[in-house]
Amino acid sequence: MPWTLERGVCLEICRFSQPSPIAHRLPVANSLESDAAWKITYIETNILMKTAYYMNVLKGHNGSLERVGGLPSHLPPSFPICPDTDQPMAFLLQIYCHPVRLPVPGALCLQLYQCRSVDNGDDPTPVLVRVPMGARENIQAQGSISPLLEPHDIIWEVKEDPDEMPSSSPVEGGKYYRSKLGGVPTFESCLKGRRFLGQIAESPMGFNFGGVMAILMLDSNSNPILEMC
Repeated sequence: MPWTLERGVCLEICRFSQPSPIAHRLPVANSLESDAAWKITYIETNILMKTAYYMNVLKGHNGSLERVGGLPSHLPPSFPICPDTDQPMAFLLQIYCHPVRLPVPGALCLQLYQCRSVDNGDDPTPVLVRVPMGARENIQAQGSISPLLEPHDIIWEVKEDPDEMPSSSPVEGGKYYRSKLGGVPTFESCLKGRRFLGQIAESPMGFNFGGVMAILMLDSNSNPILEMC
């Protein structure tokens, strides 16, 4: 995350992929007496933050593009097929590709699907589907409804995450494991040089991912990918 040092002022630039940067100014010591190291420490421990959008939900579907359960608002290029049953996978989740929250080139939204009978032994690994701009609305209510989920609309709560996951307290670090877009990755080792977009946790919605978390990323070609960590 880029930043510059000025006499008496620290300017931190929080860059998103599309809109103008957001700047935060905080006073620092006016003295120039060899406090460059002190300023860097101050910045790293007190200033560097990442904007995160934490997932909350409202019961029912009310026309939102961002939803959990029920059926998708727009049709994917094709519905993924469960390898265990050769039947269409159930719809789990749809997130709008907002240029700040979820910047995925050429995509209207991302959808997650999963085999219907994960509680009875089907593979719980979800499948990520990129829905392109111009996709048709699902006016004929196509798709398979997950038996595990009630329909909800997604709303986003804006928070500031630290630049790195805190290691001192499990309680302090635990709050960053919620479903969110942006912010600090809770499983840095999963990224492997790819860009972190967000994460989907099992609770409180009742997803069954086999006890792991779904990590959304962009690969080197700006394609959205999903990895379970």
